[in-house]
Amino acid sequence: MLPKSMRLKKSEVEFLLDKGLKQRSNFFSIIFRKNNKSSCRFCVVVGKKLQLKPAQRTTLRRKIYEAIRKNLNQISNANLDAAFIPYTQINKVTPAEIEKEITYILTNFKKWAKTY
Repeated sequence: MLPKSMRLKKSEVEFLLDKGLKQRSNFFSIIFRKNNKSSCRFCVVVGKKLQLKPAQRTTLRRKIYEAIRKNLNQISNANLDAAFIPYTQINKVTPAEIEKEITYILTNFKKWAKTY
């Protein structure tokens, strides 16, 4: 799990979803925006359409946060806020595939930030 200082608050998430730039990957929709902080901050939004039971949504959210935590070294000095919104097909993939996809996303953050 990510430390609380690296997670977004609810009001910040709403602002990010409204004003951020959107990118797509195989399993996620990523919304990001530059911040004035010294580090990146993240959130994972798992909707009820994806998983009906709250325990399953929490488990999926934790898997995604853990994959982000393991790959934080990929994004040094990016200064971005990012929201990960998984697609329904993520229910059929393994945690290793989720981690591989997040590694790909985090390595491309710098490139996406330059276009911002």
